[in-house]
Amino acid sequence: MEDYKREFYKKLPEDMDFDLQQQWKKYFLRKDAILVGMALLIFLAVQNILGVIAAIPSLVSVSQLTDQLIQTFVYVLSMGIPFFILFFVSKRDKTELISAEIPKPHTFWPVILMGIGCIPVLQFAAGYFDQLLSLVKLDTYQPLLDAAFSPVTDTGALIVQFICTSLLAAIFEEFAFRGVILQILRRYGNTFAIVTSALMFGLIHGNTYQIPFAFLFGLVLGAAAVYTGSLWTPVLLHLINNMVAFGLNIVAERFGDQAGDVATYIAWGAFFLLGAAAAIFVAATAKKSAAFKNERQPYELSGKKKGYGIFFKAPTIIISIVLMALTAFFMTTLVQDWVNSIVQYADLL
Repeated sequence: MEDYKREFYKKLPEDMDFDLQQQWKKYFLRKDAILVGMALLIFLAVQNILGVIAAIPSLVSVSQLTDQLIQTFVYVLSMGIPFFILFFVSKRDKTELISAEIPKPHTFWPVILMGIGCIPVLQFAAGYFDQLLSLVKLDTYQPLLDAAFSPVTDTGALIVQFICTSLLAAIFEEFAFRGVILQILRRYGNTFAIVTSALMFGLIHGNTYQIPFAFLFGLVLGAAAVYTGSLWTPVLLHLINNMVAFGLNIVAERFGDQAGDVATYIAWGAFFLLGAAAAIFVAATAKKSAAFKNERQPYELSGKKKGYGIFFKAPTIIISIVLMALTAFFMTTLVQDWVNSIVQYADLL
């Protein structure tokens, strides 16, 4: 990047013509969108390549512990490599991308409680959306879900699975989406950054069962990161959600679906009550609490679109979204029914 472009990227001259400022803002947003899209494409490439390699041991007899260790290794590399690359090539101040400061308790804890209070509401909304998808067979094929979330009986494997799906997922995914992508895009508007990073976060889950909740929860996580100014807030929220989901699955596997449903309703009820209490507290002490930092950002575009059109027209973003959407589509009941029909027809021949 030429010197003057690098300087403009840091700060546009105050005396620059308004229309010219808009053109520079669009230019930089387009460049940042291409970078984000490249990271997503690298993620898809690494995930698929390592996924094929990781599937090789399954052709022979391996222990559950070995299988979980391989899966964890694949996850760490596929989630870490692309976004560490984006982290280093973004040409942004590293402390700006990773807000690792300890948040203030008077904002941190209310946000955490309100965040977990949103979880049951978002789960209900995502479940309702999944029911709508099932009407047109675009819900995720159940046998594929069963295979992905198959129970682990070995204690060591269970511990590794917990570390991967709860702790590592919270750290790596928040680093990627709230620590890098959201912070890169925040200069173009907080709301724009929250919505865009949440959509990308939803799509990387790669199936129609998880995408709706991941997108909605991504909105909460992004807002929490912006509100408290710290990455630790969404990390803890993400960790709590994954830990509870992991625990509820264990209850259902060990004691049956009915016990799992009861435990789920208890957990959701407790979360909702805690969130409601925190919301009431925040409303009652609004003057003392920090305001949502949604002030106009220095590179935020004027107009109704707020940069969405430019971001989603970037070639790498288009390609990555198409690939992620296709991945989710191929896992649906509709496609799997087609596959089963073709296999049955071939058997008849």
